[in-house]
Amino acid sequence: MLDTGPGPTQERGDQVRMVRPGEPWVARTGVEHWHGASPSEDRLQMTIHEGDVTWLEPVQDTEYLASRKSFR
Repeated sequence: MLDTGPGPTQERGDQVRMVRPGEPWVARTGVEHWHGASPSEDRLQMTIHEGDVTWLEPVQDTEYLASRKSFR
């Protein structure tokens, strides 16, 4: 079974915030962001979008690991 656990998200230049299971969030048009699973739990995500998606550079370990304080 896939756990829909918590995961961090961050808009470029803003603070990391934790998205909890079942909590909807919106990535605003034209705002660069990243999101992922926590280090110890899987995260299932459903995405609905219109138009094109532009994938940017991967999140670096330093950014992702710095967000671990938000996993608590």
